[in-house]
Amino acid sequence: MEKNKILVVYNTCGFSGKEKVSWYIKCINSILRQNFEGFHVVISCCGNSRNTITTLLKEFKGKVSFNFTNQRITVNQSFNHAVQKTVENLGEFESYLYVDSGINFGDFGDL
Repeated sequence: MEKNKILVVYNTCGFSGKEKVSWYIKCINSILRQNFEGFHVVISCCGNSRNTITTLLKEFKGKVSFNFTNQRITVNQSFNHAVQKTVENLGEFESYLYVDSGINFGDFGDL
């Protein structure tokens, strides 16, 4: 298995108060089901509620990495921070992919 080809940064933001943790879980699972070797997912949580964080940790601990911040920063700052912290732990990747929390890769049966 090839390692560290693509780091997928799944970005969530809770400052609006409109978190949809069940949707996040569905979307993250759609990423994890992709048939591609060498990718790793980091969930970037910016301003998310304790409930959302706890639920995501329970669902994905050991499957993905996490990056948490409560600072009101821009999307590119939260993305860069998630990349930097993950690289510190796992090393460099060949490429880095930003995925907004509204994106669902769908099921293979949906094609």
